Amino acid sequence: MQLRQVPVTAVPDGSHELDDEANWIYRFAFCKQTVSEQEKADNREKMRKPPTAVNKIKQTLEFIRNQQLEVPFIAFYRKEYVKPELNIDDLWKVYYYDERWCQLNERKRKLKALFEKMRQFQLDTLCADPEKPLPDDVRLMLDSDFERLNDVQSMEELKDVHMYFLLNYSHELPKMQAEQRRKLLQERREAKARKQAAAAAAADETGGDANDNNNDVEPVDLDETDEADQLNMADEQLKQAPNSSPYAVFRKAGICGFAKHFGLTPEQFAENLRDNYQRNEVTQESLSPTEMAKQYLSPRFMTVDEVLHAAKYVVARQLAQEPLLRKTLREVYFDRARLNIRPTKNGMVLIDENSPVYSMKYVAKKPVGDLFGDQFIKLLMAEEEKLLDIQFLEEFEGNANANGPPGDYVEEAKALYHLDQFSKHVLEWNTLRAECVQLALKKWVIPDLIKELRATLHEEAQQFVLRSCTAKLYKWLKVAPYKPEFPQDYSYDDWSTLRGIRTLALAYDPDQSVAAFCAVTTVEGDISDYLRLPNILKRKNSHSSEEKAQKLADLRKLSDFIKMKKPHIVVIGAESRDAQMIQTDIKDILKELETSEQFPPIEVEIVDNELAKIYANSKKGESDFKEYPALLKQAVSLARKMQDPLVEYSQLCDADDEILCLRYHPLQERVPKDLLLEHLSLEFINRTSEVGLDINMMVQNSRTVNLLQYTCGLGPRKGQALLKLLKQSNQRLENRTQLVTVCHLGPKVFINCSGFIKIDTSSLRDSTETYVEVLDGSRVHPETYEWAHKMAIDAMEYDDEKTNPAGALEEILESPERLKDLDLDAFAVELERQGFGSKSITLYDVRNELSCLYKDYRSPYHKPSSKELFDMLTKETPDSFYVGKFVTAMVTGFTYNRPQDEQLDNANHARKRQPDPFRHNNSDNIYRGQIYGVMLRLDNGLPGFIHVRNLSDKPVPNPEELLHISQSIYVRVIHVDIDRISVSCSFKTTDVNDVKNKWRPKRDAFYDYFSEQSDSRKLPATKKIETKTAFTHRAIAHPSFFNKSYVEVMAMLARAEQGAVVLRPSSKFNDHLSATWKVTEEIFQHIGVREEGKENDYSLGRSLWIGTEEFEDLDEIIARHITPMALAARELLRYKYYKPNLTPANGNERDYMEQVLRDEKAKDPKKIHYFFTASKSMPGKFLLAYLPKTNVLHEYVTVMPEGYRFRGQIFESVESLLCWFKMHSTGSTALPGTSSLSTRPRMMHPPPPMSVASGRDRLIGSSAYSVTSSMFSGGQRSAVSVAPSSSVGRGGSYSSAYSNSQAISNTYGFILNSPSSSTTSHYGRSSTASLTGGSSHMSMPYTLGNDPLLFYGTSGTNGFSTGGQMGHRRAN
Repeated sequence: MQLRQVPVTAVPDGSHELDDEANWIYRFAFCKQTVSEQEKADNREKMRKPPTAVNKIKQTLEFIRNQQLEVPFIAFYRKEYVKPELNIDDLWKVYYYDERWCQLNERKRKLKALFEKMRQFQLDTLCADPEKPLPDDVRLMLDSDFERLNDVQSMEELKDVHMYFLLNYSHELPKMQAEQRRKLLQERREAKARKQAAAAAAADETGGDANDNNNDVEPVDLDETDEADQLNMADEQLKQAPNSSPYAVFRKAGICGFAKHFGLTPEQFAENLRDNYQRNEVTQESLSPTEMAKQYLSPRFMTVDEVLHAAKYVVARQLAQEPLLRKTLREVYFDRARLNIRPTKNGMVLIDENSPVYSMKYVAKKPVGDLFGDQFIKLLMAEEEKLLDIQFLEEFEGNANANGPPGDYVEEAKALYHLDQFSKHVLEWNTLRAECVQLALKKWVIPDLIKELRATLHEEAQQFVLRSCTAKLYKWLKVAPYKPEFPQDYSYDDWSTLRGIRTLALAYDPDQSVAAFCAVTTVEGDISDYLRLPNILKRKNSHSSEEKAQKLADLRKLSDFIKMKKPHIVVIGAESRDAQMIQTDIKDILKELETSEQFPPIEVEIVDNELAKIYANSKKGESDFKEYPALLKQAVSLARKMQDPLVEYSQLCDADDEILCLRYHPLQERVPKDLLLEHLSLEFINRTSEVGLDINMMVQNSRTVNLLQYTCGLGPRKGQALLKLLKQSNQRLENRTQLVTVCHLGPKVFINCSGFIKIDTSSLRDSTETYVEVLDGSRVHPETYEWAHKMAIDAMEYDDEKTNPAGALEEILESPERLKDLDLDAFAVELERQGFGSKSITLYDVRNELSCLYKDYRSPYHKPSSKELFDMLTKETPDSFYVGKFVTAMVTGFTYNRPQDEQLDNANHARKRQPDPFRHNNSDNIYRGQIYGVMLRLDNGLPGFIHVRNLSDKPVPNPEELLHISQSIYVRVIHVDIDRISVSCSFKTTDVNDVKNKWRPKRDAFYDYFSEQSDSRKLPATKKIETKTAFTHRAIAHPSFFNKSYVEVMAMLARAEQGAVVLRPSSKFNDHLSATWKVTEEIFQHIGVREEGKENDYSLGRSLWIGTEEFEDLDEIIARHITPMALAARELLRYKYYKPNLTPANGNERDYMEQVLRDEKAKDPKKIHYFFTASKSMPGKFLLAYLPKTNVLHEYVTVMPEGYRFRGQIFESVESLLCWFKMHSTGSTALPGTSSLSTRPRMMHPPPPMSVASGRDRLIGSSAYSVTSSMFSGGQRSAVSVAPSSSVGRGGSYSSAYSNSQAISNTYGFILNSPSSSTTSHYGRSSTASLTGGSSHMSMPYTLGNDPLLFYGTSGTNGFSTGGQMGHRRAN
């Protein structure tokens, strides 16, 4: 209650608020239908409450608001006052609707105070000058306004009343507030004057001595204090902006007077609309509209048309803001609204039959009431992704008409503002009135209602998701701890389950290279031991003897482990279909142990491992088992889940809210996080209240600590304080009374929580000599202890005065069957006569509790059904995998019928005629038998099968000619075998294309086939062909690969982060892929990837090439080529002198950057400005624009895996590039407005310092050069050294230090080649160039006619200059 946003407040005595609130909650929470369909018709009838529920709701509100009792306490200990109409979920609904009621009442109270202030202000204004006529723009506050405010039942209605008030009185609010401030100042002045007069009178009474003593006291200056008060009050008031709306302008011009001559007030027209007949007749004006308008001509409105236009606006605005009209129209529109849905240009391509909105791709005039469940959220998601356009129609049906179908509602509304006369004046006025109604409804009311309707539908869909989430959590938490059913012979200590069960759990990863783990928990939930099983996933019948031996060794270890630990149950995490194989292996082990070791029949269960995987990666799991691997932590969680699901799920209820990581519903992310967490918390509160919490065990075992926050009456803060107190005092609670005496809980908290906190009284008897109250270990509330004692004494037929109640209780607990003889109904009547109220259900609950203390009423564990097991093992749901789904599959083999004798004989004759064993034998198929099916593996890993009759619409003599192994194909799922976890598919053209509309999801009842066909005809035929055959669908399993078109990939990357990469099939060649990565917003670079060594058109090549650089797989391309470029681009994007490229679509980016530079130059002329921007014309390059003097120069910087290429050189970082650029900016050959890529620099300037040879090498006149590459290290990328015998000349072959064979200039301007030297890196092959002997040559990147070549190096005998100086040497 303390965490509620609107505090729980008590209702004053004698108030009828609880009656009003109970009726309001009954109407809105239990009777009002939702706009969309959220429940099936039969469920809606079950949820509807009878009228008798109103009194139960009122009693619940009395408990909550006046007695401060919480919902679980009411549900468990005040059942007589709420049953059978209200269950615990209904009580929570009452609790939350009470919050809405209090919020609504508070806002109504504040608005009522504003109404009263305005009425008092108007009364004061009129009394100041009674003879002055009332202005036309003044509307008096009437009693009907207060009645209308009191009748408000919702926030929407309250908003309507408030907006209507502002329409009529906003221009008077400043005057009213000024008058209020004036009155307040006057009251303060009078109060201070009275205080000063009283002080003076008191001084006169004390006599002269007192006056002499007070001569030093300065008198208070009233004028100064008044000025200070005025200044303070002026500061407190916010200055309102002047109202310049059209309505305010027209009101000032006196048009409101014209509006009063239209024949009906807004209130009267709203009554006509509500009652659907002319309850109020139109009062006709004698003058025509034109003649009336002439009376309102003014400098602001010079013509009659301007006056009429203003009058229509004023009347329409008054009608649109009338609360009764909006309320009436809201009810009608929400009931009759319809919507149209159309796909966008992208939606036509991207919305296929696997899309959740496929069935509603084209919808025409669908009633909003037909939307079911979470459909509207799916539509909104598609709209946000710009795949759909949702349009709510402004036209809707009118009321039923006996003469024919209903017409348009707006036209009917016009008729209610119509006078049935035919004179010219009347017709003109009728036309004007109809235009006002049209303007009011179409321009203001209906658009506002459409916004409200969208918000309402969204909220209802969110509530549906919330209910689905809580239902899923309820299903998980409602399961009781596992109880094995052993024969009576196994009730001795080793197999006893009185204190709990031992559980062995096994967790594995489908990757056979990762070792599996199993763990055994004690009855308290602690880990007693664990076992590592590295080969458990291998096959016992494997053809490899080594694998078979490894598998058998693991099974023997597991058998010995089970024999030693004696678990009551074995559970396996449902990670994949391999769990069934492990289950079979363990069952075989247990059967052997039943025979050899006399083990009882132990069950082996496959359980969902979602909770275990989240726990293993959670902070709680990390803190509990820091040294354990993830799979071992999963095994621990699986074991504990079988011991108590409630406790294990509560492990995720921490400050990080990791409980939200569980998958409750596919759309749970579309619900506000706080709202979802609050609803999930309610389920934990309900289950914790049902099970109870042992406070002493919680102090000893921290696993149950998280449940303390869900105990009724405590909450997170009180729970933590209680836990801290018990730990600091190191004291056990021996009775519930100590919650008050030791833990200092208040009376309300104690009443709410004491019944749900249990104390293990059986263990306390052995450790204390004080009196132990047996009922402290039961659900019996302390307020009913006396009645429980009375029932025990009466059941044992003892004398009340002489019998010890404790002894009677102990005896009755040993023979609870004697409680059945008690007449509890008579006992309840006697208690009611004594003034205790109705306690009949409570007495029966006490008797049930005494029969079995704290009996667990949760549902016992049940084996998962075939359907549940299928979903667990495949990780699919009925929404994600179903009959009729269009999927991708790979051919894995063929199945053959057993050959007959004739077929074998024919095969033998054929082999005799074909002595060459290496020649293909066509009759080999006959020998193996006739093919009757094709085996598949679906993209989700499920095995599939195509019967030969489902291969084609025509007979297929030899399926091997149609399909081959490893070929990827598209198939249609026609049957799902849940028991065998396999799928039957069809490859028929009629099924794949669904010619008969048999398999695709069913279209909506209001599907617009005509619009779909019309849009299809508008698309060019060539575009259709391109869409279908633009690329070949590839069978490539990689998270970054998608069988999508260029348009689809662009749509995906548009929402992705910078650096994201998508691989797709090339639209040009079957042996090419296209890698697209996002440089920045709206700029994407496309890189062609060539494949070699392809097995077929659908598979991935064995080697991949980008230019002349080879890669082994897609991961290497991303890691070694694209990711470094993305990181380099990100460094430039974050640079302080980077400017986004905002060049218009048809503009020139160089002109744009020139304008940016000149603008900066105008601000700071002394500075040489330069900026980078990402190039749109050449993605992957960045334009460097700078203004050294008067002309803007442009050069391009290319992003490469090695860093940045600029003027033919490579730089590792932006800093090194800019350092070199600033040192050599004058040597640039870039021309104004041109790219430096088209020009060659006249001379190569030396780059940043290089590593030179040792002094010894320099002395002998040599320089040793070597080239090394370190792509992902922070060290130097390349270092050059030349061997003594190396010769340097022009020409020769070359190689790159960064790739296998692509020529890239190093930082010194020459190219190195070493075709024979290569090493293997983490991502693939790399080259290392060296210059030795005559095996490699060093050549310059360019020559300028007969000009001398330019070299850089260290000084020595070969004539190179040192210190970065340039030497000249004519080539031989």
